[in-house]
Amino acid sequence: MRRLISYVESQDPLLTLVVIPISIVLRGIFEGSFEVLRNLHFQATLFKSFLFFFLHQGAFYMAVFVWLAVLLSIFSRRPILKAFNFIATFSPLIVLPPLVDLLWGGGFRLRYIFSWSDVANVLANFFNPFVQLEGITYGMRLEITLAMLGLAAYTYFHVRRLAGAVLMSVLTFFVLMFIGSLPGIFAAVTGQRDIFSYHYASLIPDDTMRYAILELLILIPGLIALALLYRRDMALKVLTLRIQKLPFYLSMGLVGFVLGWKLGGHLWPHPFKNPFDYVAVVGLLLALTASHHFGTLINDYYDLRIDKANRKPTPLSVGIMSVGELKTVAWVLFVLAISLFLAIGWDTFILGLATLSFAWLYSAPPWRTKRFHIVGTLTLGLIALFCQYVGASLWLMEKTLIVYPPEVSLATVVGVAFGFMVKDVEDYEGDRLFGVRTNYTLFGIKVGRIISGLFTGGVFILIPFILGLPEALPFAVPLGLVAGFVASRSKFYEHVLWLLFFLLLLPVSYLYLKRPVKGALEISRTYNHYNYAVGEFRKDLKKGERVLDSLLVLLPCDPRLIGLKMKFYRDTDPESALDYLESVRRSCRLNGDILATVAEAAYKVGDTLKAERYAKLSVKAGEIRALRLLAVIKHSQGMLYESSKYERRFRRLTKRPLRRKP
Repeated sequence: MRRLISYVESQDPLLTLVVIPISIVLRGIFEGSFEVLRNLHFQATLFKSFLFFFLHQGAFYMAVFVWLAVLLSIFSRRPILKAFNFIATFSPLIVLPPLVDLLWGGGFRLRYIFSWSDVANVLANFFNPFVQLEGITYGMRLEITLAMLGLAAYTYFHVRRLAGAVLMSVLTFFVLMFIGSLPGIFAAVTGQRDIFSYHYASLIPDDTMRYAILELLILIPGLIALALLYRRDMALKVLTLRIQKLPFYLSMGLVGFVLGWKLGGHLWPHPFKNPFDYVAVVGLLLALTASHHFGTLINDYYDLRIDKANRKPTPLSVGIMSVGELKTVAWVLFVLAISLFLAIGWDTFILGLATLSFAWLYSAPPWRTKRFHIVGTLTLGLIALFCQYVGASLWLMEKTLIVYPPEVSLATVVGVAFGFMVKDVEDYEGDRLFGVRTNYTLFGIKVGRIISGLFTGGVFILIPFILGLPEALPFAVPLGLVAGFVASRSKFYEHVLWLLFFLLLLPVSYLYLKRPVKGALEISRTYNHYNYAVGEFRKDLKKGERVLDSLLVLLPCDPRLIGLKMKFYRDTDPESALDYLESVRRSCRLNGDILATVAEAAYKVGDTLKAERYAKLSVKAGEIRALRLLAVIKHSQGMLYESSKYERRFRRLTKRPLRRKP
């Protein structure tokens, strides 16, 4: 046993880490194939299968393994990486349950524990093989028992204390029970058991994502504990990387979130009724924090020579971290960031990945945009803008870039591109030596200070004009004059400039959100189910209706399927379209296409008031074809000027003439 443990502990942790995803994939394959579903994908759709395999399962098992490694390191008094090697090496143990279940009972129906009575039953009868437990199969019970024995044996081998080994075994049991029952615990704490149901609308649209983000929220403190056990000084340095800049990027995400709510909140049935709406905000802030730290580490790596020349204390330049450690931490932060983005939503993931990409382009060759005058700070402006897009995407989804107010986008990019030039004053010596073009290296330190002061102060005053907020000038002008003076100094007063920025951001945001915010919005999701249903409708209407109804049972809030059902009713039974709207609006999110179809159905049954109301809502949601119906309605009412106004707008947007027949 000594030789085995010594061999395992001596391995490269990065190599043993690879064993974990291999084990997770095999567990998913066997669990899907051999438990009751008999489905390799384990889920009803390929996208949900992707989420299950690479997000939900990954987050769950990584949380389990990281926390077990932390506890094992503490109780066995072994270095954290050696304890982690032991956990990772024997992680294939998780493949055992579906194989045992296949032999024992031919597979079991898996579910989470959502009631306190089931929890009590598990605790009382876990080791009693004659009692079948809800939510925990016999294979899982064997897996957990072996894990308890293995970790107890490892602990006893190193400390030679039975009490420590027993305590480690007990904690292993409760850690596995807690993380495995986390969805049920969250549901019990919030008092809302159905929050994982697809029927229960949330900013986090999918139940698999909701499971995953809870597990990620447990994984993060585990990773922090692991880092503290590895090297406390390094962990604290990483956690506080450029901490003075972090509030800016978090505020950009929150600005986008609030603007997205302002533009798209009217399409959501019950915002913040589901507790996962609040979890989504927490996930957003954590994802942006991980992204910020990732970008900072990448910048420190490629700026090492410059930082040494400037005597700038970074983890790498002062020797707190090695290059290998920096790369490892950077990759962990990258994976954590994209996992959090994906757990919030697919569109958030895409925009979050773009944000991380801009951070890479800013620092890393061959682009390394920070080398070029204005281009570098322009890249930072795009990072700030995409932080806003990420926040807005929780509401606006795939229409985020189209809908987001262009004046806010312009103000963000211009403000950062020209206002952030002042930061380069502290890097003057290193930038001059290594060819980084800034105001200071191009024009000299004295002239560069004047240019930076003018740019920074000018941006403060320019932003209200870009946003169309002259009423913000009483705040912007004095703050801009002070900011310009501070930015023209030979020393970089970073904290003062951040304070001035937030003193401007708060009143400007309030005044901007106080007035109506214009945007065009249509939110939809694209599933292959829609194309399948449309194909069946083209063959036979009755068969198409049956297929559509069966798909709506599976995906009751899919907006494209709802829209297809609404169009079917509009063409066959318009009264039913209005009834169907009432049945779905209470629990599902509507989009412009659905609202336009309802308006057309209302017009068909002669209810022009309702048709006009829904058509206007549809236009507000960005559906162009609703303009056509409004033109027809106004023309039928003899309001020719109003009709021509809608007609001109329709023709301008579609580049085609208006037909009077709706």
